[in-house]
Amino acid sequence: MKTQIKNLISGRKDVIIDETNAKYDNANKSTSHNGFAGTNKEERIEIARRVIEENPDGLNIEIKGVFLSLNRISSESGKTVWFESGITEDEYKRILGCDYPSIQSQWSATFLINKDMTVEIQLAKRKNDNSTWKYNRNFNIGEEFVTIL
Repeated sequence: MKTQIKNLISGRKDVIIDETNAKYDNANKSTSHNGFAGTNKEERIEIARRVIEENPDGLNIEIKGVFLSLNRISSESGKTVWFESGITEDEYKRILGCDYPSIQSQWSATFLINKDMTVEIQLAKRKNDNSTWKYNRNFNIGEEFVTIL
């Protein structure tokens, strides 16, 4: 069985979480924002090390009924590794449960599992095909939604 990230708790602000998940029952509340204190750094580093080691070519996951194949990306030195993949508008809607913010722009969504195993979707937008893509925002997602296959 592959190492899972489901039991990690993101300490980021504005994380979309499943409040009914048992891991939050005894989790420490954050002192700096409305949310939870994250999993301690050493535990997160160890789980990240195992996930990266077990998945040298990429990462197949399931999140809210959506199956994704994430590419393994690394820095030039190879010390920093993360997983990402572009996602379709339908996948975006199924994962987040909402439409793109506006119909007046073109949107591009990228699903990421970062080097510390935090999970997010990044959005970029442009006005038309002649415009440049610009970062718009990101959605932090609780690790409990991700199953590594």
